[in-house]
Amino acid sequence: MKKVLFFLFSVFMLSYTQAGAAQWELDPIHSGFFFDIKHIYSTVRGQFDVFSGDIFFDPDTPGKNRIYLEVQVGSINTNNTKRDIHLRSDEFFDAGKYPVMTFQSSKITPAGGNKYTAEGKLTIKNKSRDAQLEFFYWGEKVHALMKGKIVAGLETRTKINRLDYGVGTGKFAQMGVVGQDVDILITLEMIRNQ
Repeated sequence: MKKVLFFLFSVFMLSYTQAGAAQWELDPIHSGFFFDIKHIYSTVRGQFDVFSGDIFFDPDTPGKNRIYLEVQVGSINTNNTKRDIHLRSDEFFDAGKYPVMTFQSSKITPAGGNKYTAEGKLTIKNKSRDAQLEFFYWGEKVHALMKGKIVAGLETRTKINRLDYGVGTGKFAQMGVVGQDVDILITLEMIRNQ
């Protein structure tokens, strides 16, 4: 009997230590992928309306956290139909040939306070580059509007050079019309069962 109990206890402890971080489901209505880019003297703001993600995050198990984000390029929305069609064309994103852009974390580490650094690969137009995203963790609590759910939040701001990923040839940047640096805001509201 003692051997059986010891075996069951060992299996339980092994499964506990191998358990991953909490898995979260994105709330797409309250999440967003936004960007700002200069147009001559003004700032054009836009967003991607269709996205998804696999997020495993628990501040108590940072070594087990991981994030995968996927954005549908064709869902770009700058509130101007003509401009959006141009951005989807092969002159910029070539959405027909490269329909998604992704971020896949390889390591997430605490960066002090409620900040976490996610190292990984950002892929746009099949060009993958090392990226570091500093996420701010807003915390988690019982969802006030969804019974039996916990809600949590993550947010990151970063900047990329669109030309590093082949988004445009650079001619508009040389003309002083469209900037090459893009400011990005990713804000994620996530839910899971209690």
